[in-house]
Amino acid sequence: MKNSIYKYLSEEIVNDILSKWNEPHRYYHNIDHLNYLLNRISSINDLSDIDKDILIISSYFHDIVYNPKKSNNEEKSIELLNEYTQIPLDIRNRCSLIIKDTSSSEIPTDELSKLFWLLDRDIINSDIGDLIDYEHKIFKEYQFVPYDVYRKKRIEFLKTVAKRYNHIEQLISYIEKRKPKIGIYAGSFNPYHIGHHDVLKKAEKIFDKVIVAFGNNPDKEKRKIVIPNCLEFHQVDEYNGLITDYITHIENTGVDVTLIRGIRNGIDLDYESNQLSFIKDIKPDTKVLYIPCDKKYEHISSSAIRNLMKFDNSLINKYLP
Repeated sequence: MKNSIYKYLSEEIVNDILSKWNEPHRYYHNIDHLNYLLNRISSINDLSDIDKDILIISSYFHDIVYNPKKSNNEEKSIELLNEYTQIPLDIRNRCSLIIKDTSSSEIPTDELSKLFWLLDRDIINSDIGDLIDYEHKIFKEYQFVPYDVYRKKRIEFLKTVAKRYNHIEQLISYIEKRKPKIGIYAGSFNPYHIGHHDVLKKAEKIFDKVIVAFGNNPDKEKRKIVIPNCLEFHQVDEYNGLITDYITHIENTGVDVTLIRGIRNGIDLDYESNQLSFIKDIKPDTKVLYIPCDKKYEHISSSAIRNLMKFDNSLINKYLP
């Protein structure tokens, strides 16, 4: 349903803005959150038309730049807003203030900014079921952070929120007791290709989080690990030595771990079965899940890609995610 932003921006521009809200690393700060704000604003009857326009435009732009690794998302969002000069300057200035205030832990003094600040945090007023769903989404957005670090920082943040919302203590208790199911997708990944990525996407439907672990072969000279852009918001680790030692290290962060092995065919399965016997000899409680890649990727291997690179680097682009 169209709203007042279309008075200022073309449908093509709005669609481009919406595409940013659909970026794959967004789980909570996504199009659903935007639509929630827009619906809440549209239901408020005692606002002037211009104030409603300001709140609607602020909704579209307040998280238009969202990189959980950065601390300047609000500033970058304001910069992007001001590139759209079709929106009158006085409206952009009011929206900029609102967006800036969303980063504050204190309720703003400006009435319109205060209203948006409260709407943006409305999830905090939810019951424990919705709060747990909210927590799972935030956890996914910060999945690049080791869980013990995430849990500590998240609880610290929520304790500041609990000063104003007492029921947040229930969510803190849940996080303290939670033991997420983590998959470790380990391999040499030299290079990481679309077959690997297919297995990763399947694993992510099963586990709360999947760590991509690049292993170094002790018989070879240590290489420079090249991490593709598609893994930017994942936890990517490099490990040396036994995979069982790395699994124990991750288990000690307070999570339930399963080793993921991607397979292309029966030959891979036979090899992995033999490897599993050795792993079980060293660490009997190791859990392993075999995930086959799609048939269209079963011919792709890192060694074949490396052979192509010897002749023409451009030949490998179709196999890289």
